[in-house]
Amino acid sequence: MNTLLSFIQVFTCLFGFRQRVNSHAKYQAFGTRWSRHRLRHIDAYTRKRHRPGRT
Repeated sequence: MNTLLSFIQVFTCLFGFRQRVNSHAKYQAFGTRWSRHRLRHIDAYTRKRHRPGRT
């Protein structure tokens, strides 16, 4: 099992899997005690490593 995990790790490092994140908007807190929020636009970018899904 340990050998299989090592092989998978080497394979992912060699090929450098990347995850594309589309452009989107999110609210950013600002102001006194971060009580106000403003809408910020985030351009598309590529994430270097795969991020597992949130639970």
